[in-house]
Amino acid sequence: YPAINKPAAVLHWLNHANIDAEFIVILDADMIMRGPITPWEFKAAKGRPVSTPYDYLIGCDNELAKLHTSHPEACDKVGGVIIMHIDDLRKFALLWLHKTEEVRADRTHYSKNITGDTYESGWISEMYGYSFGAAELKLRHTINKEIMIYPGYIFEPSINYRVFHYGLQFSVGNWSFDKAEWRETDLVNKCWAKFPEPPDPSTLDHDDEKSLKQNLLSIECIKTLNEALNLHHERRGCNRGSSLSTSKEDTTEGSVIKEEE
Repeated sequence: YPAINKPAAVLHWLNHANIDAEFIVILDADMIMRGPITPWEFKAAKGRPVSTPYDYLIGCDNELAKLHTSHPEACDKVGGVIIMHIDDLRKFALLWLHKTEEVRADRTHYSKNITGDTYESGWISEMYGYSFGAAELKLRHTINKEIMIYPGYIFEPSINYRVFHYGLQFSVGNWSFDKAEWRETDLVNKCWAKFPEPPDPSTLDHDDEKSLKQNLLSIECIKTLNEALNLHHERRGCNRGSSLSTSKEDTTEGSVIKEEE
């Protein structure tokens, strides 16, 4: 269960790192920071962490919470971006891991109508582990909708979102991106491999201002990912003679990879 790496990594870090920060910000792996996240700006406090809404965690409202926490009334539907005081995190981290293991083992309650998990596979056990662990300590969250945005989805133009979460498919015209389609593709160890480039902003419809802003955010997300890959390949010492890649075909490092139409 790969998602258990999140609470396990946080616990390992707490036990092995020298930490002098008062607040800790935790993100998912499929997120990109667009700007600083400062605890005081989002009103984080000791005993009052801040997080973003995960409304599909319906288990907070049914028997799942009653089974896995002594305080179901304190279960917040949150996750993804977390801002928590270090003292709270030290008390909470092991419980987060244990509750994740507990929910993951509860196969009799994997169904969508109980968990909200479309795949009914227990994949979001870590998310429930977080919410149930926090509920156990009665750590109630300030829920903030202005920190994180899913590219291609509903947004408020006036908000300066700090984090992209590219967990869902998004599109610009005929171009689209879904991270799930790239699970079997090695973009890290193949020189100059990258994702297909999105449309050029100049080709977009500029008449609809809100739609334009939505598309520009989607383009920003994928371009940031490709820029990061490019920096990675440079640091690996990849030969500039290798061709840039946007294909999902399995090829050997350094070979020419044709761009998909």
